[in-house]
Amino acid sequence: WLATAWSAAPGGLVLTCVVCSLFASRENGAQIGMSFLRGILLAVPVAFFVGQILLPQWSGFALLCLGMGVPLFFGALGMANPKIGATATSYCLHLIVLVAPLNTMTFDVANFLNSAQAMLLGVGAAVLAFKLLVLRNPAWHGRRLRAATQSDLVRLTRRDLRGAETWFGGRMADRLLQLARHYTALPEAERGRWDDGVHGLDIGDELLHLRMCLQVAQVPVDRAQREYLQQLESVLAQGPGPGRGQRLDAAGHTFIQALQQLPSSDPLRLAVGAVLQLQRSWAKWCQRQEEIHGVA
Repeated sequence: WLATAWSAAPGGLVLTCVVCSLFASRENGAQIGMSFLRGILLAVPVAFFVGQILLPQWSGFALLCLGMGVPLFFGALGMANPKIGATATSYCLHLIVLVAPLNTMTFDVANFLNSAQAMLLGVGAAVLAFKLLVLRNPAWHGRRLRAATQSDLVRLTRRDLRGAETWFGGRMADRLLQLARHYTALPEAERGRWDDGVHGLDIGDELLHLRMCLQVAQVPVDRAQREYLQQLESVLAQGPGPGRGQRLDAAGHTFIQALQQLPSSDPLRLAVGAVLQLQRSWAKWCQRQEEIHGVA
């Protein structure tokens, strides 16, 4: 721009910034940018015909409405269709910008082509930026989601039970939706991130079930319970991996023995079952890591 002193370059730069700022947070920013680019490509010939051929021969507000209203009407019909809504919106927007209706019209083909070229280059640069600068790599994003899941599981060992189920369930539902969007974009070896989310949800639900059963059974917080929850917190913080599937067995066995010494009740039996299910779920998660990464 500085070297060529291109007068229309600021318009293209503004469009690049607008498209990037609007769609950088979207998963399909490049796809939306391409829809905008298609809308501009459709708007350029229509705007040239209306603004450089028809309007110089017409005069009056009624004819201006006729010249712009007909192509904008078809664009509005396209905006009602979700599949082509972005393209139709871009078409209508840039048709108005390229025709530039004013009280005192000036018709300049060179200026029109200059502005159209700047629009195409500006949106094209934004699409190219989305393609080249991948800020949401699926593999990297999956690792972040797994780390966040482990952090929430650790917090569940000591979080107040009031509202804990809603808190954990809502966060996990959002993560599973994100993992599902990335599932097809990942190679076969990396699709275990979805399994990580499912196993994390299973362990979190079972941990909440265990703590609720202990609360209903009015089990006193003794040394065995504290040691089990501390061991569970430590194991969850380290995460699953090859050779880690038995790390809950000893603490779980000791805790079950302590529970069996208390007066029998239905909540207590459910608590024992929850401890056993936690061990099985953890072992299954670690076994899945062995299948993906091999045994260390």
